[in-house]
Amino acid sequence: MNREHIALHLEMIFFQKKTGVLHFRYNEIQKALFFQDGQLIFAKTNQESELLGEVLHQLGKITDDVHTKIEDFIEPMKRIGTILVQKDVISKSDLSEALMHQMREISLNIFPIFGGEYKFIEKQEFGLSPFDVKLALPTLIEDGIRRMRFHPRLKAMFAAKRLFPRSREYVHRLSQDEKKILTGIRSQRTMEVIQEELGFPPEMYWKSLFLMFCLGIVGFEEDQHPKARPQPKTAPVKEESASIDDNLKAVIDLHQRLDSLNYYQVLEITNKASAEEVKRAYFSLARQYHPDLFDRNLARETKDKIADVFDRLTKAYRTLGDGLKREEYDSRQGTAHEGGERHDALKQADIKFRQGKTLFNQARYEDAVVYLEQAVRQKPDQSSYHLLLALAHEKIPGHDIKAEENFLKAIKLDAWNPEAYVGIGMLYKKEGMKIKAARFLKKALAIDDSHRLAKKELAEIEKPKGKSAWKDLLKGDLLGRSRKK
Repeated sequence: MNREHIALHLEMIFFQKKTGVLHFRYNEIQKALFFQDGQLIFAKTNQESELLGEVLHQLGKITDDVHTKIEDFIEPMKRIGTILVQKDVISKSDLSEALMHQMREISLNIFPIFGGEYKFIEKQEFGLSPFDVKLALPTLIEDGIRRMRFHPRLKAMFAAKRLFPRSREYVHRLSQDEKKILTGIRSQRTMEVIQEELGFPPEMYWKSLFLMFCLGIVGFEEDQHPKARPQPKTAPVKEESASIDDNLKAVIDLHQRLDSLNYYQVLEITNKASAEEVKRAYFSLARQYHPDLFDRNLARETKDKIADVFDRLTKAYRTLGDGLKREEYDSRQGTAHEGGERHDALKQADIKFRQGKTLFNQARYEDAVVYLEQAVRQKPDQSSYHLLLALAHEKIPGHDIKAEENFLKAIKLDAWNPEAYVGIGMLYKKEGMKIKAARFLKKALAIDDSHRLAKKELAEIEKPKGKSAWKDLLKGDLLGRSRKK
């Protein structure tokens, strides 16, 4: 495959556990990404907005005065971050957070670009140690593709092609709609036919395929190694695998990883999942891996593997679906510190929220939404995440429905935060629903009777305006009706 996009290079580097430097050039832009065993450990750029001093200032780690005089701290043969730590301008944790953010931004800003020049040079050592931070590529790939806009080359890459399911390791990163697309792929039809049948928006559909490919969840049929195909005469045991379906391949793959997975990972959920989510996850997987679904003539060894997987699924469900057993399991296993890629993603929720907040303060609302939606997915029970996401959506034309949903979610999670009531009140006021707006603004004042913005907005609504109140009544729940269309 022609690797004309950064995600395709990251996919290769991650799954082949490469060590080396990926050089990127596009017009005047030059960047270098350093990898060690398939993880991003350092990044260089010639873009001023991505330099470490700019990042530290953006994150609020250095003052305006330090930022203005950053050149005064530069010394030959020393990195600026190390100098700032030595001079007690920033802490080591500040530097680590800034380096992580810088690496992400340098990489993510490449994602919208097609047609750049790439050159990967394998190396054993860099002479840049010690590396204090490492960035997992699956998370970077997911964030980058979700953040980028649709490009016609994505459709050209997959149209008229057939894909096959490859691995379920990162299926937990997909949305419900993307999992429906994955189900369609198992039907062995061309990607264009599946898109027409599912009726998903083309931009979303082709980006989803690109994401699944770069996460190793699916692959092109021609990518299958010829040696993996069965040899009927010389390998009668493998002949069985030629006719088995994708579920059997998936259950065998899961069995190989079973010992390294905890109960949450087995059910493909986070340790924040509700009891209902545990139940849904179990029955979804049970429909895929139940022993009765497979051919009774399978080899005994294969049957045992299927039984092991289903037994582990059942134990996971019975443990996590029972409150007391789950609490005991968590304390025994230390599940709050869940390992692997999923834990890395959850740890980054706070970072993504802070990044989204920074972009929001810069009035880059669409970019802020990308980060905040990631944070909400990883920590759905954080009221502050939903509130800022609602405020960002409210700033984008046509996003009022999403803004309303997140305001209400923020209120449900924290009923004593007046800001959420003020936010949705102002949203309803903008839509002309003054009665609903007044109701929420009054709730805000019931919590904080000195809230200046709530008082101001409520006073404007309650100004005598003749028959306007009757018009407001006739409008009804505009947002609610819009959602039903």
